[in-house]
Amino acid sequence: MSFSADTKDELSRVIPPKGCCLRAQLAAMVRAGGSLRLLGSNQVVLSVDTESSAVARCLFNLFKTGFSLHPALAARRRERLRKNNTYKVTVNDPVASRRVLVELGIWDEGWHRRDDVPESLVARDCCRRAYLRGAFLAAGFVGAPLGSYHLEIMVADAAAAAAIYRLMEGYHLGAKVGPRKKGYSVYLKDGDEIVEFLKLVGASQATLEYERVRVVKQMRNRVNRLVNCDTANLSKTVEAALRQRETIGKLVQTVGYERLPQALRTTARLRLEYPEASLRELGALHDPPLTKSAVNHRLRRLTTMAEELERLQPGD
Repeated sequence: MSFSADTKDELSRVIPPKGCCLRAQLAAMVRAGGSLRLLGSNQVVLSVDTESSAVARCLFNLFKTGFSLHPALAARRRERLRKNNTYKVTVNDPVASRRVLVELGIWDEGWHRRDDVPESLVARDCCRRAYLRGAFLAAGFVGAPLGSYHLEIMVADAAAAAAIYRLMEGYHLGAKVGPRKKGYSVYLKDGDEIVEFLKLVGASQATLEYERVRVVKQMRNRVNRLVNCDTANLSKTVEAALRQRETIGKLVQTVGYERLPQALRTTARLRLEYPEASLRELGALHDPPLTKSAVNHRLRRLTTMAEELERLQPGD
């Protein structure tokens, strides 16, 4: 199973502590994943679709506990080439369907669809958390933390997206809303905010796993940066040493060791004998040992002498 599926499986087992929380969670799930089938004048049948068997069981239990209903549960293969089933939870009684829609604040008493989420439905902190849990269960996705950080909830209309956005904003989550082909996405891209969302909706095991993988990922990235930095510094050191060896080699071939000052003569000989040694290592080879700064100063003098000699060569 994917990380997102595991998270939904865990959340589907969270039992809303109160009736108000149960209704808030169910309202979010119906808004995000519900559909209506018209039977006749003012008669509809309510269904909620999901790709998760755990979420389907959760819906069944919420309808049963909150409304004393026993909805029908059906599974079917979504597409010929897809292995996963989809599940449909249906309240077949038109009267019960209407009662559910009205009590969940999705319709008003006049059979008009409500775009807003009633304030009474999410008045308490526990209800707001339950609403976000329901929205994620019905239409959410969270990527595994080893990849890019991403959590989103896809809904069909802008009003539903705005409601979820406002609830997230109330918890200081920097959510963003963007249009998609089939609706609107409310999403988070920050790892800390995704962790906070998972805590809010009650996904304790998913939170721990997300944090654990994030720590491993951060450590791995840090090690890679250090290795890359060390590799780059080593490459620069070797390239500089090889350039110095080439330059000093030409100088020695032209004038010979004997025409160099004694101090520079020793440094030139050591650089030619140890072309890959660092400045610190070259300093240790001197007798008496020299500091890194002193070695660097001598090498610069030798390089300057070689450049001046090259400018004085006939034909240059």
